[in-house]
Amino acid sequence: MLFRSGSFIFNMLKKDPKRVAAAVIAQPIGRVGPFNPQRPARFNEWAASLKNKPSDAVLDAFYSNLYKDGFVYSADRAFVGSLKLPCLLLAGNDDAHPRPISDECNKLLQNVEYILEWKSGDPLVAAQKRIKEFLAQHTPKS
Repeated sequence: MLFRSGSFIFNMLKKDPKRVAAAVIAQPIGRVGPFNPQRPARFNEWAASLKNKPSDAVLDAFYSNLYKDGFVYSADRAFVGSLKLPCLLLAGNDDAHPRPISDECNKLLQNVEYILEWKSGDPLVAAQKRIKEFLAQHTPKS
């Protein structure tokens, strides 16, 4: 079972899909719209916090490799659409985790349950309960 960010889960599924029986995918990270080659302030703030700051050329290459492809940064649409394992998808709703990326993952995943609201209040309590039920339902019995 996995309960992590979309990027982590999709990478894990690429590397060793047989290890994962089901996945809870929390707010997949991706980009909607054209790529902006100018690094945003939050990326530059993160880069400035590094102890051994890389050169601007290295940071530009890292930024481009991370964000240029769009969609989910660690997987393409064909890969997401090929997944057959049960997935519980928690929608994103901010700049880094845009709702349209979650909506598209919901359409592509073959065996998915989609939770739109889950970040606070009663929806958070309900989502926590559903996550526990989902994981219990899909945990292999030994």
